[in-house]
Amino acid sequence: MKKKLLIFILLSIFMMLTVHSSEPDVYSPYGLDIQLSAEVENHMINVHIKIKNKEQEISYIPHDFLEFYMESNNRTSMKNNWLRIYDNKNNEVQYFGIMASPVFLLDKPLEKYYLGREQEYIISLRNIETNYFIPKSEWITIQYYGPLGKSNAYKLMLDSK
Repeated sequence: MKKKLLIFILLSIFMMLTVHSSEPDVYSPYGLDIQLSAEVENHMINVHIKIKNKEQEISYIPHDFLEFYMESNNRTSMKNNWLRIYDNKNNEVQYFGIMASPVFLLDKPLEKYYLGREQEYIISLRNIETNYFIPKSEWITIQYYGPLGKSNAYKLMLDSK
């Protein structure tokens, strides 16, 4: 009986350690594949950012790194310049939103979004012109360059504005 109890306790401890070790202790953007795409719809530029976990283990992303928008003075704005946009003359398009760093409180647990192996998370941004001075141009190049890393550069043909 003592032998069975000892085996049960050891198996329980092993299972607890296995379950706990499957959660990553540190966020790392290196295991993420970030792909950006965009389209013009009803004279608005919409951007889609697909984040895929290409690691073997479960990965986590702080929620603040997934949220592009915040409220300020009764107005919704992008909270940081996480997109790099260039016109057809390779001039960077000016950003005019808020510049806010993510706030991590030490006394509160970090809110996280977990991504399993090969799992994807998609961020959709509508009407980015509300935070970027998009020039009259034949095309623009858009790239995500934020706390998750860097995406592909996506060339978007613009319709006449």
